[in-house]
Amino acid sequence: MINTGLRGAKLEYLRIELLVTFCNYYCRMPFIFSIGLPTIFHIFGHNVPMEERSRAFGYLVAAGSVGQTVASVVSHSRNQYVKFT
Repeated sequence: MINTGLRGAKLEYLRIELLVTFCNYYCRMPFIFSIGLPTIFHIFGHNVPMEERSRAFGYLVAAGSVGQTVASVVSHSRNQYVKFT
């Protein structure tokens, strides 16, 4: 029973780490996405010619779907506690 204190310290560290991870992903990410996505649409609106905008936005959305699929396949094979930093 000598390791009880060390085990408790590890559990407390894990709780703090999970809280920080929760705050990073679920509290900060919506703000990043709320700034980033309109910026991408704004850049596309200014830099893509009018005749090609519909196709460009379609490619943008399709590329996002492909990216999410690839990320889910890659992250499924990784340990869930490994961060993407």
